[in-house]
Amino acid sequence: MASSFATLAQEAGPAHFQIGEPWWWTRADDTICLHDDATHAALGPDVNRMASVAAPLDEKQKAVLDAAGALLAASTAGIAAAVKAVAANAELLLLAYLPTLLAPDRPELVRANLPTGWARPAFDRLQLEDYDWVLAGNAGASARGAAFATQRLGYPPEQRDYFAGFMPGSRPPSRHSAEPPSPCTIHRPSPLWRGRWSSWLKAATAASKHAVTASPTRKISAASPSFRATTCSLATAPTDSTRSAAIVASARSCLGGRFRLHGRSRETGLDCVGLAAIAYDIPDVPAGYALCGGEVGRIIALIEAAGMRRVEGEPTPAALLLLRPGPFQLHLAIRTDHGFVHADAGLGRVTEVPGPPPWPLLAHWRAA
Repeated sequence: MASSFATLAQEAGPAHFQIGEPWWWTRADDTICLHDDATHAALGPDVNRMASVAAPLDEKQKAVLDAAGALLAASTAGIAAAVKAVAANAELLLLAYLPTLLAPDRPELVRANLPTGWARPAFDRLQLEDYDWVLAGNAGASARGAAFATQRLGYPPEQRDYFAGFMPGSRPPSRHSAEPPSPCTIHRPSPLWRGRWSSWLKAATAASKHAVTASPTRKISAASPSFRATTCSLATAPTDSTRSAAIVASARSCLGGRFRLHGRSRETGLDCVGLAAIAYDIPDVPAGYALCGGEVGRIIALIEAAGMRRVEGEPTPAALLLLRPGPFQLHLAIRTDHGFVHADAGLGRVTEVPGPPPWPLLAHWRAA
């Protein structure tokens, strides 16, 4: 896949290939997802000793995290090598999201998720992003995070980019090759990122306007930069098409919101389950699920216990989709008239993708 992307990029001009936010996930109980057979084989029997990474770790547990970091670095090196094989002059960029990688309550997790195998010259540029700290006004955390990453990986200012992230309002994210400003401010973006932000903003705006037109029972606040929706009033019995439009509009109201594992709100972040809970107005969604473990039967039972009605045939707009992106991974998405809305862990955002999902469809439901 990396080779294909690099080939397409090279046809359009100089290739710039970003490996964005690769890390080992942690669950709600702060255990790290080192669960698949290949990882167990690579890390050895001590991987079974791993408990919460928020608790004090012994030397063997720290060694497992170091080994996981080496495995992550080897994986990204393989992607980089595949790109260089077809685009020798491609610029390789690594994007690291510091508030997750440097979480103060999980200090040893940096061993696995910011490995020294990423140190210069593994990549041409190191890109640091920390919009959670920026939104909180925590300039001190931004400065400390950038300093730590610089010391650990050794990229000089001319090979380093800093992204303030997706900021509220109509101004685009910043990119500059220096330390985070104090206090953090928005700087003029490069043409590359200005174009991408403009395209994203136009697409999100168009989707939200379409949702308003299709669903008179739900209003989108034009003053809200994240297209947050007001409460949906369905006091009168809606038609199926009206209800479907309201569900799609609710899902689209989350577009641009950040991805957060077990997240439940537009403001602080969502995962695919949290997105579905908002779209279908399902209260009290449990947090003790493990979509990365492939427990299909349990997930289906939870969905149907929430009142969803399983249907056959081709999914139509407002259908809840259960997908399998990988051998040990499950994922939820909401079908729309143009594609599907989902919480994309790779992009770190709730996004709408045109066309059908590229992954196997296991089942789909409609609101009862």
